[in-house]
Amino acid sequence: MAGISGVNGNITFSGALGGNIKSWTANFTRASVDISAFGGATRNRAVGLIDLTGSMTGSLDNTTSPTVAFTGNTVAANITLTAETGNTLLFPAIIDSFTVGVAVDGEATFSANYAIASTATTFAGAVTASWS
Repeated sequence: MAGISGVNGNITFSGALGGNIKSWTANFTRASVDISAFGGATRNRAVGLIDLTGSMTGSLDNTTSPTVAFTGNTVAANITLTAETGNTLLFPAIIDSFTVGVAVDGEATFSANYAIASTATTFAGAVTASWS
């Protein structure tokens, strides 16, 4: 599994999330398929499908509902992960869990988990990566 994470980066949800992201992660996994034949001395594996999942945490924005992406959307939202200027990943995603809370200092916080949701036939067709 490979992953990227951001602390000073940001995340945008095409107008679907009310909050300021403080931290996010993106995990890339790839299934492997065992295609070993009878009599094979070692395992022979083929490359399988790539998956992208992740999480984010941040502070709620009181001008926008933080749950819009979770309760209001019936289709995937476009998500852009920015590790630093010029280094971004763009893909359609769904929010599959969402938590809100209040910290001791009174800050309203949230955390959410997301996963890629695409009908593209290739990973490159589903994820647009711009890395400089």
